[in-house]
Amino acid sequence: MRKYADDLKSRRELSLSEHETIANAAIKTKDWEMAQLHSDMLLKRNTAEIIRAEAGEQVLSEEQVNESIQHNRGQSLLILGRAFAAKGDPDAAIATYAKANQLATYNLAGYPNWPFEDLSILWAQALLEKGDYKAAIEKISVEAVIREREDALEILKKAYTSAKGGNDPEDSYVEPG
Repeated sequence: MRKYADDLKSRRELSLSEHETIANAAIKTKDWEMAQLHSDMLLKRNTAEIIRAEAGEQVLSEEQVNESIQHNRGQSLLILGRAFAAKGDPDAAIATYAKANQLATYNLAGYPNWPFEDLSILWAQALLEKGDYKAAIEKISVEAVIREREDALEILKKAYTSAKGGNDPEDSYVEPG
């Protein structure tokens, strides 16, 4: 992994998408330093000039450039949060997801192609790891109910079970009369 990244870098400056790809791959190989480095580089190089240069001959509108900048910021924060969570640092992951949430809340109405589909799931998982079951339930319940995602329902069930001291929520369900 490091050899591949070093080889790419020795030939030229990496593109934004290459930084993102390497950061994601580094998480899979548990190379937290590499994941953080390339996530940070994605943020640092995320400028209008670089986005336009990487577009080549394609002419981008201001709106397209701004959307790319915001998207890359979001991706970087999600990657960084996942790296912290996988590294076993739920506090840093939670803080990073809070920043991603601020970015999403601020910009969501204006930019339709957000990378934040899994934000509440990732955030709830970190809260669950930290042992903050109530916050995990609050974070994931809307996701689990509205979008009916199995992974969200599993997190909700784990958080509820842990909060109740190991009682399965299905065991406490009583059929209506």
